Amino acid sequence: MGRIQFLLRIESLINVGCKYQPDDLPPRVWDELIAMALERQFVDRLVDQRRNKNRQQDRAINQARKQTGLPPPGGTLFKHSRPFKGSTT
Repeated sequence: MGRIQFLLRIESLINVGCKYQPDDLPPRVWDELIAMALERQFVDRLVDQRRNKNRQQDRAINQARKQTGLPPPGGTLFKHSRPFKGSTT
């Protein structure tokens, strides 16, 4: 865990503009930083793909609800004879 914290600190220093020369850090640290960046890119791509898939599913479900006349989640099919207390409708 300490090694990961060390790498994250160095990466955050690089992100805010600290300049490191190739000889400032051992090659092992550079390799680990590169590997960590590649893993982060992979996870970001996975998250983006899942987010897009969920958006498409939500869009399809909302379109199906409109066509069938079903209310959104938490809604009701029945008309209220009297509005609930605190309701503005």
